[in-house]
Amino acid sequence: MLDDILKAREDRAHYKHFLESQGRGTVVSFTINIPSGRKKNPKYSSWLCHLMMEEFAEALSVSHFKTNFRELRVGDDGPEGFMLVEETPYFLKQIGMEIEDNHSLGRLFDIDVGSVHRTDVGGNPRKCFVCNADAVECIVGRRHSKREIFNAIDHMITERDRRISKIVSELASRAVLYEIGCTPKPGLVDRRDSGPHHDMNYFTFLNSSVTLSSYFQEICEASCEHFHEPEMYYRKIIKIGRNAEKNMFDATGGINTQKGLIFSLGLACAAATQAIRAFGGGDIKIISKTMSELSSHILSITNEQAEINQKEQTEPTHGEQVRRQFNVDGIIGEATGGFQIAITVGLPSLKNALTKNYDFNDAMVHCLISLMNRLEDSNVLYRGGRDALDYIHKTTGNILKNGSIFSREGIEAIENLNVELTRRNIGTGGAADMLALSVFLYFVEDARL
Repeated sequence: MLDDILKAREDRAHYKHFLESQGRGTVVSFTINIPSGRKKNPKYSSWLCHLMMEEFAEALSVSHFKTNFRELRVGDDGPEGFMLVEETPYFLKQIGMEIEDNHSLGRLFDIDVGSVHRTDVGGNPRKCFVCNADAVECIVGRRHSKREIFNAIDHMITERDRRISKIVSELASRAVLYEIGCTPKPGLVDRRDSGPHHDMNYFTFLNSSVTLSSYFQEICEASCEHFHEPEMYYRKIIKIGRNAEKNMFDATGGINTQKGLIFSLGLACAAATQAIRAFGGGDIKIISKTMSELSSHILSITNEQAEINQKEQTEPTHGEQVRRQFNVDGIIGEATGGFQIAITVGLPSLKNALTKNYDFNDAMVHCLISLMNRLEDSNVLYRGGRDALDYIHKTTGNILKNGSIFSREGIEAIENLNVELTRRNIGTGGAADMLALSVFLYFVEDARL
């Protein structure tokens, strides 16, 4: 074991020398500063090294430094990363030292730049993460047991996980409240009226939303705790989601206010938590890809459970009826595709309005109209069929051409659309869910931890 580790370190030194000989920039190497026995443990290993590299890459992008090479691999001494950067070793060492000293997990990172040491750039010796004394003295003196060391490591990771879960779940709850308050919303409940939904109002949604904050928190915590146990993780999410649905119905007296949102925004919370935990930030492409993967696994498990309980099944859901009758994928297709409608339509339309300094409420209305114009909304298809969906697509297309909510003509058209959808008893709940998801993605995109 020791021979393998020593050989791995020798191989790393040779590889760094090889990269230096390429003449494509300064070599920066990344390793995890934990005892060798657990460097390959998935609880600590590659994701920590990847996170460290992402934080370094983010710092480079701020300074507009060019990276010519990047690699993460796992050897006998655990994961190791390499970069070739067009910048002087001393400046890169300062960037690495800033991350080591100030990131919440920085004490677990070792960022080496050539032969430059911390003292060469005015840095202080590294501190022990158990007692905060000089780390070298603690290592040489063997002052701490492995249990003490890993308890300290676990505490650092757990504290960061708690902060991530708190922030992501709060952003999700805020997105839900923003969506509920958005007014006017054609075919939906808003602050002024209930549209075609005669069994619910604005306060029904507030009652329902109160139950969701703990749901989002549980989803985020499970995403941190069981990330390295996939099968348990997927089943835990399903259980949390079903409990959230029960709590919603209890709060509303059996009225379905946000079942679709529980599914879509729950997936988004899980994906955003994973992205921030492993990559340091809320990268939308990573979140979308993760939502797609999560939904595929979860749907596979639920389909398997449905087959086992086939004799107990009742009538198909509204979404299933729409899929069979109109041959559309609905929310299932959106989920397995990574919710592209929110990524490519909802989020850009929201951001475009906000960059023009429009009010957030009006930006959300514009986002909603844009989503209604493109979404194959199964709620619409169930209540009004293909003719109703075509009508909504055509009407919202004209609204967008005529200035959306930002023009008098657009406002009048939106009001008229709400009147007509109320008259026809057609709800646009799918678009509302995608609006909330778009707002959440807008909030989480700039989150870094």
